[in-house]
Amino acid sequence: IECFCEATATHPEPSMFVILGKIQMKAKKTKDAVRSFKKAMKLLMTSAKILPNTFEAAEMYYLTGLCYLEQKNLLQVGINSIEYIRLCRMQLRQAKCIRDFNRALALCPSHFQACMSCAAYYGSKGRYSKAILNRNEAIKILPNSVQNLGKLQRAWRQFTVAICIDPKCHAAYDRRTSVCLLMGETFAAFQDTNAAIKLTTTAPLLTNWGVINELIGYLPCAMKDYQQAISVDTNYALAYFNAANIYFHNRQFSQAYCYYSKVLQLDPRNESAVMNRAITNTLLNNIAEAKEDFEKSICLCPFSAAVYSLQQGKFIQWIEATLTTLSIQPNDALIYKFRADIHSKLGFNKEAVEDYKQAISFQEQIDSM
Repeated sequence: IECFCEATATHPEPSMFVILGKIQMKAKKTKDAVRSFKKAMKLLMTSAKILPNTFEAAEMYYLTGLCYLEQKNLLQVGINSIEYIRLCRMQLRQAKCIRDFNRALALCPSHFQACMSCAAYYGSKGRYSKAILNRNEAIKILPNSVQNLGKLQRAWRQFTVAICIDPKCHAAYDRRTSVCLLMGETFAAFQDTNAAIKLTTTAPLLTNWGVINELIGYLPCAMKDYQQAISVDTNYALAYFNAANIYFHNRQFSQAYCYYSKVLQLDPRNESAVMNRAITNTLLNNIAEAKEDFEKSICLCPFSAAVYSLQQGKFIQWIEATLTTLSIQPNDALIYKFRADIHSKLGFNKEAVEDYKQAISFQEQIDSM
């Protein structure tokens, strides 16, 4: 945070303040984050003191709204939208949050999370007509995210009937665990997995147990569960994949690379594993392999890869250009800035700050010439 504060002082850009704000949110410094987002808004304002109608501007209001909710201990940043809806339904009384969610929608009506936040807020206040209106708008933006909740509830009921008929049907417990996890009902998933493991021990059950431990923040326990799942079934790709993700999270990139490679031995068309290995290769500076994996990902699922690329600010193109250019021209300030953006999008804020500092240093050398 200190390094980024220095960076924003010398290069006050909206994107820099937004990244600083996100870091402050993760550090639970929500008041500081609100100030950072407001500084970003001020820089984005036109001469008429009006924010442009862009997703970037809307996101600033949305993040500010999350900060106000965080101050009331009502949600955690980064949870999935179904869990988010469930938490919001409890009790949202912070007037500032709905103000900022509405401002976000005024700037960008297609902001799905802001739309669902408004629906949850109005529902909790008994203003059902407004809640239904916002929910309908959310369905137009991203229909599957809302409609899938109803499908999951129906699936849960079917598996419950199966368990009532045969209380020793571990497969029904296993399937209902998966449904509970998708609905964000971690405790219910925990109960079902516990019941199933008393009946039998399988790689899928142990993997589900690991997912639950991940969700409640017990990553070492989750890793043990995945390793045990692998020992039960050495060909269960999902256990390798989830273990690889924990290695990646812990910045153990060499181990992550090995496990993603194992996944691809078992499931060569697993696009997520290909993409994750591509990113891992990027961070390990395995330039040729990274490019090969990105190309493979595009071949496996061109539409998904294209959407990912667009959503992440042409992420793939940035990586390829950055890797190639830095190998040729290691003192290029702009390329370091690009790589900092990549690190930031991956959540590696420390590395992002280091690259920003490097970019600033090279730029200052150029300016002094």
